[in-house]
Amino acid sequence: MTNHSWTHIKPLPDADKKMDLAAIKPLYDSWYAIRDRIKSKNDKTLNEFSKKLIRRLSIETGILERVYELDRGTTEALITHGFAVELVAHSSTNIEPAFLSSRLSDSKMKGWFSLFPFTT
Repeated sequence: MTNHSWTHIKPLPDADKKMDLAAIKPLYDSWYAIRDRIKSKNDKTLNEFSKKLIRRLSIETGILERVYELDRGTTEALITHGFAVELVAHSSTNIEPAFLSSRLSDSKMKGWFSLFPFTT
């Protein structure tokens, strides 16, 4: 794995802030309709989907921020089974597996849960 140095995420340029997002409104509408349909049938299914989505976003954020590298197979295992240290081999990441697991379990999960209340 390549060793990258971490850098801060840069703010959006003004031109990007002015972007018209009206075209994605149908995605929001579709999500809310699907969410309501799933929730009315089985609240547990929606809750499990939300947990996996938040795990995926947590892992991919750390990769994008170059906090760590992680291979695809381990990423998928962590999404499916949770942030258990025993799922992470030393060869699948560029940091200590225990540090990776604790980092994912702490701040990332708490942050995503507060940002995405619409998922549940």
